[in-house]
Amino acid sequence: MDFKSEKWDELERLRDEVQELFESQNVDHYHARMKTRLERIVELDPTDKVALFWLGDFQHKLENYEKALDYFDKIIALDENHMYAWFHKGMILSETEKEEDAIMIK
Repeated sequence: MDFKSEKWDELERLRDEVQELFESQNVDHYHARMKTRLERIVELDPTDKVALFWLGDFQHKLENYEKALDYFDKIIALDENHMYAWFHKGMILSETEKEEDAIMIK
């Protein structure tokens, strides 16, 4: 098995685990496990907009606004029409009292 095949196998396994965590009712270690897997997905595939989005969402919930904005900006750089990334970016700018920046977003 070559490296590329191993990488894609690991990505598929990680994505399956993330989906199982989303569907799980057990919250023990949920956030830590989810974050670790999402970070590994982004390490293997920096263009994975789903993983970037959920990492941004986690950072937003933890009030790590700069980190969250960084994730949402990465998504927007990959897809300038990603409405959820724009929405969350606007919410963060509003929450951090940077409404003028939120209004100026194209």
